[in-house]
Amino acid sequence: MKHRANAIGWAALLAAAVWLLGGCGGPPIKPSEIEAHFAPVAAYRDGASRAPLLELEKFIHAHSGNPAAMRQIERRLIGLAVSGAPVEARAFACEQLGLIGGPASAKALGGLLEDEGLAFHARQALQRIPDPSAGQVLRDAMGRSEGADREALRQSLVARGEIEAPKATFAPGKGASRRSSGPEASAGTLSELLGRASAGDSTGRDAALAALERVVGQGADEAILASAAEGTAEVRAKLIGVLAARGARGAVPGLARWAKEDPDVAVRVAAMDALGRVGGGTELRTLLSLYVAAGSQPEERAAQDAAWALYRRVGELAALKSAVLASVAGAPQPRQDVLKKLLARAEELARSPGPTADTLEVEPLPTGEGDPIFPDGHRLVAYHDCGLDDLSGGGAGPFIRTAQGKPFKFGGRDPVRSALFDARQLRFDVGGLRDDGEYVLGLTWWDADGKGRKQSVHLGTGEPVAWRQALPAAMPVAFHNDRPTWARVQVPLPAGVVKGGAFRVAVNNEGGPNVVVSEMWVLERQPGAQRKRVLIVAGDDWKGHLWRQTGPEFASILREDGRFEVTICESPWILASPMLAHYDAVMLHFKNYAERLPLGPEVWAGLEKFAGSGKGVVLAHFGCGAFEDWEGFGAVAGRVWDKTKRGHDPYGPFRVLVKDAAHPITRGIGDFDTTDELYTCLKGDAAIRVLCGAVSKIDGREHPMAFVNGAENLRVFHCTLGHDVASLKNAGARALYRSGVAWACGIEGQD
Repeated sequence: MKHRANAIGWAALLAAAVWLLGGCGGPPIKPSEIEAHFAPVAAYRDGASRAPLLELEKFIHAHSGNPAAMRQIERRLIGLAVSGAPVEARAFACEQLGLIGGPASAKALGGLLEDEGLAFHARQALQRIPDPSAGQVLRDAMGRSEGADREALRQSLVARGEIEAPKATFAPGKGASRRSSGPEASAGTLSELLGRASAGDSTGRDAALAALERVVGQGADEAILASAAEGTAEVRAKLIGVLAARGARGAVPGLARWAKEDPDVAVRVAAMDALGRVGGGTELRTLLSLYVAAGSQPEERAAQDAAWALYRRVGELAALKSAVLASVAGAPQPRQDVLKKLLARAEELARSPGPTADTLEVEPLPTGEGDPIFPDGHRLVAYHDCGLDDLSGGGAGPFIRTAQGKPFKFGGRDPVRSALFDARQLRFDVGGLRDDGEYVLGLTWWDADGKGRKQSVHLGTGEPVAWRQALPAAMPVAFHNDRPTWARVQVPLPAGVVKGGAFRVAVNNEGGPNVVVSEMWVLERQPGAQRKRVLIVAGDDWKGHLWRQTGPEFASILREDGRFEVTICESPWILASPMLAHYDAVMLHFKNYAERLPLGPEVWAGLEKFAGSGKGVVLAHFGCGAFEDWEGFGAVAGRVWDKTKRGHDPYGPFRVLVKDAAHPITRGIGDFDTTDELYTCLKGDAAIRVLCGAVSKIDGREHPMAFVNGAENLRVFHCTLGHDVASLKNAGARALYRSGVAWACGIEGQD
């Protein structure tokens, strides 16, 4: 199987290749210019805007072809890594050194392996640096270590290809036969591996190709390129894939030549795909000219996909505009239309780069660093774009590898519109982790053709594999604005799941034609104080409630209080997960419609058990109807939406009155004016303590806006405010929700 690096592994491999192969020279950078980019990063702390980090990454990339400038940047990164700056800033510096560093970086990072807050980041950086000195630093450290630390260092050396990994086996989950997790690369010199990869006999070829992706050392890319030029069309196509996975920027001229001139269509397609993955802004014009001139559908599709992938990676809108203008005039009318749409989509994303509800419906963005659904204080360490890449991370740190599943695309290179599928079970191997780390597993899935799929998620540990359920049978779909859409699910990994730096994931078919997954990622908790964990549950609602907008806004409200770690999960089935107890409070930010998303009784039972254990439950706005048909919901919610009543006053201004200023939630919060929906539709006879009310302009009666359940064993806060993002910008509503969630978590007042 040909492995292809994902967005994370690709970035590391590309930068390493740039460092090895060099590029055109250039003058040094002015020290003042360097400092202007580094000073904001040196003050970065977890929870602050990541804009300075992104700007510095762009700055580094812009100088990647200038060895003198890169030496300056490396020295400044080393200085930041060993400075007294916040640990988050120093961790970022370590990450960048892993991408561009050489022997000096390896020496500095070796000194950080004893730093509790930075040891993981230093080890990951050393794992990525291709210079042999980095491997020697890891070997020396392993010789001084023992226990989990020694094992982590050993895993890094395995990832570098300097220690051979033991043969892996895989214990099956439901409906699967026992099989190995994939071919293992045998030890061998570069020439031996190239010989096996080029041999007419396919035996051992896949293992050799996989090993070539991880080979380090000066001249490796050039040797692979030369071997490809001499091989058959089949070998050439496979070695082109290896060069792309390695991020071999120096191979671009050869790739461009093959994409234009090779007599074999499979080679031309492979070269186009590789240009999309390793090319720079100047290759946009090459790919678009190939699209215009494509003589077959595979070439047309490959050139278009590669051009878009290249643009999404380098983000040079001016280069894309120039390439489109140069290509569009000579193109047939249908291809002119495609080029214009491609440019229009890029311009729209440039105006609104974040994953808003509108842009997500048109162009779903990859789940990535800084996504509002991620728990605070966690870092994305592995990402797998299922259906487009077989392997994330390669030999450079944490990885997710497909162990069983076939790719399928139904929308170009959009991440959720590609998938891995299997009739019975998808399996993934995850490795390069720390046994004592705290991790969260996330995935995107989508029953896009409405075939009624149901899928479960299981986590595997050890050898033979011991399995545990992470999510029961669930429908892999959400509903937004009354339309079916993808759902993103996140589950925390219990202690002990990661063993020997690895664990397995099985996604089982529990109903429907097959099982599908579009994305998978792993987050690692970074060093820092423990916070109260709050889970916002979304995934279904009335069409007027755009939860993909209001969910992140609720998260933003809570993140103004540094005591919360906030996660968003876009599937109510998370309430039936055995891992729900990980959280201190759950916010219901959905209204379920059983005719389209029929939840099983285990979902309500999971929430009921969670509430009964003394954990916090928060109901936001239409959460009052989340489980309206379930017996016992009223006893937890206190009041439930009554569909036979008038729902609410027309959206507009009204005054929220604090009725119980002595309660910890409302203490210090005064009456406030807002513009929202004034709910008049609640029913129930459970004992409640009303905290806030408002007088309806329609019936003249006062109705509860916020209250808590009166039962002694429950910590339930219920608030009907928050119809849309505009209403959630209200300072009074924000303070009320922060204080209510704090109380539900067992703490009081504002931070």
